[in-house]
Amino acid sequence: NGVEFVDISNPANPAHIRMEKTHESQSVTYRDGILYSGEWGAHCVTVMDASDMSTLKTLRTVNLQGHGDGVRIFGDYLYAATGHHLSDPKLTEEEKRGNGHGLEILDISDPVNPKPISRVGFDHCYVRSNDFWHPRPCSNGDYVAVADTYNGLYIVECKDKSNPQKMCRLSFNDWRGNKAALTGLAIGKGVIYVGVSGGS
Repeated sequence: NGVEFVDISNPANPAHIRMEKTHESQSVTYRDGILYSGEWGAHCVTVMDASDMSTLKTLRTVNLQGHGDGVRIFGDYLYAATGHHLSDPKLTEEEKRGNGHGLEILDISDPVNPKPISRVGFDHCYVRSNDFWHPRPCSNGDYVAVADTYNGLYIVECKDKSNPQKMCRLSFNDWRGNKAALTGLAIGKGVIYVGVSGGS
């Protein structure tokens, strides 16, 4: 488990540089020498100084409330899509199970010290396959589209970063009528493109 770094200064001959071990990296996002990795079962984001490959190092981890997965930077904020189980020690195992789906917003105005500022929860879901959760900020960061596998697509209003609000949800079925998983997400001009897998 970790993040692999590859030198593509010569695109015709990419060369492996190193691997930095993490808990269980599911996705990464990078800006200005700092790399953030969404860590699945560990419920966290790993922050790395990747400005110099010879001195690359992990700086810290920042806890999330759900299983960490998709991460994306927009402006001074890091958006983390989470899933599966909540990590709240005050809750019972039954209360935590399947209730970790949501979008968490972290302030990265100090890039090496992300500060969690808000979370919006999604519907209960626990399916042990297609564990992909993707946030995609759009409309200048006022909205975030989130792919949440079998829960489908959520649109979250984030004009007030301290108080994000779910706007709508769209779920998908396969050709047999079974619930299908949303496994990919891209923002176009006035449209959202989604990848959908077979039924559960």
